[in-house]
Amino acid sequence: MAFLVAVASVDGRYINRHFATTDKFWIFRLMEDRFYLDDVRDVDRPAYANHKEMLLNLLEGIADCNMVLAQQIGPGAAVMLGYRGMETYVAEGEIEAVLNRIAWLQKKKLYRTKRRTAQFSGLGQYW
Repeated sequence: MAFLVAVASVDGRYINRHFATTDKFWIFRLMEDRFYLDDVRDVDRPAYANHKEMLLNLLEGIADCNMVLAQQIGPGAAVMLGYRGMETYVAEGEIEAVLNRIAWLQKKKLYRTKRRTAQFSGLGQYW
């Protein structure tokens, strides 16, 4: 399964947009311990009756992503993303630096999961 991260950014270089007001999401795919640009998705902003409908529209556009990075994410949006199983991170700075850290953490998380699976399957403490 692919690990996708949606980044709220103006230029694809810096994390510099609020989740709810971004014009586009830059989608990065994790492949072999590195992130690569996979897609740039424009945000469709039709007139909505309320903020909740607007957030639901945003969520539909990035429903296949595992994580969202933005300069700011409101509490309501964070809860809605969490219900869909997406991790949320508030960060600023260069996208590449933040994604490198996330790739390292994902690799570490995968290693711990594999190690626990080996322990519980009767293979002993190590493989």
